[in-house]
Amino acid sequence: MQVVSQVRMSEKENELTKIQNTLLQTEKRIAELDVIFKHLYEDNISGKLSDKRFIQLSSEYEKEQEE
Repeated sequence: MQVVSQVRMSEKENELTKIQNTLLQTEKRIAELDVIFKHLYEDNISGKLSDKRFIQLSSEYEKEQEE
C-alpha cells in the first residue's frame, strides 16, 4: 500500500509540474501577444499596416489570447 501511495504521489507531482510549466508558457505567450498588439497598433497608426490587415491580425491574436 505504501509503495502504491508513493507511486501515485509521484505521478501527481509530475502532473502538477507539467501543469505549472504549461501555465508559465501560456502566461509568457500572453505577454508576448500584448507586445505584438502594441506594435500592430503603432504600425497601423504610422501607416505601415493597412486598417484591413490590422483588423485581421489583431482579430487572430485576440482569439489566440482568449484561448
